[in-house]
Amino acid sequence: MRSDHETSLFWYRMLFAQGYGPRTLFKIIQESEKLGYTVSDLCSLGKEEFSRLLSSIDKRPNLATFENFKKACEINPDSFQKLSNRGIKIVHPGHTFYPENLKQMQKAYVLSCYGDLNILKEPGIAIVGARNCAKTALELTARIVHELARNGVKNIISGLARGVDTKAHISAMEAGIYTTAVLSSGIQHFLNNHSIPFNTDKALVVSQFQPDQRWHRRNAMMRNELVCALAEAVIVVESGPRKDASGKQSGTFAAAETALRLSRPVYVVHPSFFEAPPRGNVELLKVKGIQVIIGDISQAIKNLVTSLKAEEGDDAPDQLKLPFQIH
Repeated sequence: MRSDHETSLFWYRMLFAQGYGPRTLFKIIQESEKLGYTVSDLCSLGKEEFSRLLSSIDKRPNLATFENFKKACEINPDSFQKLSNRGIKIVHPGHTFYPENLKQMQKAYVLSCYGDLNILKEPGIAIVGARNCAKTALELTARIVHELARNGVKNIISGLARGVDTKAHISAMEAGIYTTAVLSSGIQHFLNNHSIPFNTDKALVVSQFQPDQRWHRRNAMMRNELVCALAEAVIVVESGPRKDASGKQSGTFAAAETALRLSRPVYVVHPSFFEAPPRGNVELLKVKGIQVIIGDISQAIKNLVTSLKAEEGDDAPDQLKLPFQIH
């Protein structure tokens, strides 16, 4: 039987397996289990055995795919140990703290985590918004976080971008609840460069990328999917348009669409809260399935949390329900 250390080392190495994303890894693990392999056995497979495995999941085997996998399997374990020495843990499928929401997806995420892993078991609400946001958006973010905390929400999830995301994390810590920061860079790169005073008893930092990977726009979009997947619901505070005049896509708008695709409830702050209504918020109101936050936030949250708690005895799932639904 393989040790937990060996299993975690395998998954750590998979962060470096070029061409093997979460979806492909999920299929490989699923198929290998049918064949009686453990994850750690995969690095010992010969070219022919591995090619048959890839063929069985409809991934065309070739020398490059085999060599990329083998190259990842040969990553020096010292680099893994250095992460461990910094308090970074690898959470993967089969790990005690692998999030329940991710188990529902046909993807095998490898998460580098810094902080209290118990936070991964705490259902949470994602709050997303623009980087270059209005002052009103920051004030609304803080207000929403504190109202959520007052009404029993214990974990705020966001992407640690400047603007709304960072305000959500800071507001959660100020409110005395947990916060989960999902990175669009590697976790070691973050630890070497961040300036936010995280309380690791209340905050968890998560990355799905190679430890030293720098920020890239493509990573930010991938990060958004993980933010939404981890959350029970998503709140959009301020969004840019789906695409601006130059054709650039809004990450916040894309996150809202991703959340809907993942069957997460999406709530958008009504444009009337802003002196200059955000174009993205206006556009999102027209998207099927989007719900709206408008009116007296405090009272609406209180009323709806009360009603949701009253319903929990009627075969309600043992999960956090979104504590407000304001129209």
